Amino acid sequence: MTLPGKPTSYSTPHLVPYEGPLVVDYDCEFIEEPGRRDLISIGLVGPDEKTYYAVNSKIPVGRIRRHPWLMANVVPHLPGSRADLAHPRRPWPRRPRLFAPYAPEVKPPQQIAAEGLNFLRSYPRGCELYGWCPAFDHVVLAWLWGTMADPPEGVPWCTRDIGQDAARLGVDLKGDQAPPRLREAHHSLGDAWHQRHLRHWLAEVEAARGR
Repeated sequence: MTLPGKPTSYSTPHLVPYEGPLVVDYDCEFIEEPGRRDLISIGLVGPDEKTYYAVNSKIPVGRIRRHPWLMANVVPHLPGSRADLAHPRRPWPRRPRLFAPYAPEVKPPQQIAAEGLNFLRSYPRGCELYGWCPAFDHVVLAWLWGTMADPPEGVPWCTRDIGQDAARLGVDLKGDQAPPRLREAHHSLGDAWHQRHLRHWLAEVEAARGR
């Protein structure tokens, strides 16, 4: 599977280089039910364009199969095809899996937690987290390490909302004002790249207004 990378359009000359605090843009895909939210996949893009992408090997497959929106929008982007799912010692299952269990991006939650923490700690002077309507994303992210009240060192306490920045500037990111999406929606790494693009574009809008 080819992971979403940085499209060349992201480096076009009209974008203003971001000069604020170090920012990690991220997105989580998850299944939400009353009282619980379980990670499906996570994508992070660092200020130096380093990326991280992982799929939770312990995702609740049965619950996801009963969720039409996830089946239609998120599952198609998980790593896996009929060829990917083949294994020399295991026959092809009668009911196709939702993802390729042997894909390198598929990892247990403990490994995702450790690698995600190393990613965030790779920026010694700290970083800010940005997302799109990220309230639940931050909960799912924080729960990788325990509770929101006791995050490990290097994990920001909150995630800033690109949508709120847009509202402050009077910009409708769902309307014609917004730049076109350059990566597929509901792929966590693709969404993280898109959010980075929106954030830089909003910085350009704000700079042009002289705020």
